Amino acid sequence: MHVDEYLLFEACEDAHEFFAGMMRQRRRADYWRMVLLDGVDAFGCGDVLPVTRPLSDPTASRAVMFATTDSNLRADAQRHVDECELYLGAGLIAVESVRAGLGAKYADALDLHYMDGHTERDTADLMDVSRATVARWIGTALDWCDYRGRELFM
Repeated sequence: MHVDEYLLFEACEDAHEFFAGMMRQRRRADYWRMVLLDGVDAFGCGDVLPVTRPLSDPTASRAVMFATTDSNLRADAQRHVDECELYLGAGLIAVESVRAGLGAKYADALDLHYMDGHTERDTADLMDVSRATVARWIGTALDWCDYRGRELFM
């Protein structure tokens, strides 16, 4: 049994809340991956750490300050990405349980909508079915997850 993943699921009121959290974690992971790739905070909110001793050349002082900030920002970004991956792993385990229990169409609808962040309309277009069908499949899969609870992670 995947204990950590189960505890994440149990902390939520229902499966909808659990999977909505996966959608937020995906966006959060994407943001922090962008920070890792770009080396800068996309919103300009990174902490600037002071240089421990002043350098005589102002250009060198700025370079040292930015290098220190960039290094710390990258470490923070990697920590955030790792944390998000734990949550996303729990979501993938639940999706695979749905695939095994209900079938591929239900799991694919959950995966596209919650894990990949597509709207129901986009999910319907990708699956070549109506939006109402996708909504029904997602609702059925969420109900099934609520019913199975702990068994999703065994």
